[in-house]
Amino acid sequence: MLPGCTPLHWAVIGGSAEACTILVHAGTKQELMMKDKAGFTPIQLASDRGHRRIATFLSNAQRANSNYLIDKLCSGNLGSTAYAPILFSVIIFQIVLFINSVLTGE
Repeated sequence: MLPGCTPLHWAVIGGSAEACTILVHAGTKQELMMKDKAGFTPIQLASDRGHRRIATFLSNAQRANSNYLIDKLCSGNLGSTAYAPILFSVIIFQIVLFINSVLTGE
């Protein structure tokens, strides 16, 4: 028995793809990256134990749930400097347009 395992860890250890599917759909994004006391995530356990189908499923689920920027945009938690790169890009674009119009004489 491995200490500190979540139900998803146990489903992976047992090689139950059906249980993994149910737990991933019912759980949160953080459970995919949660480590047991030995430091293994469910994806690492699946790979180490040769459960390729489960490892692929968990990897795809993690990739589908890793829309970090979209999550921040939708939640409104952009922070104080979040719009700075966008504004900087707009300013640079305006400068390039201005220089282009001066050089072409339009």
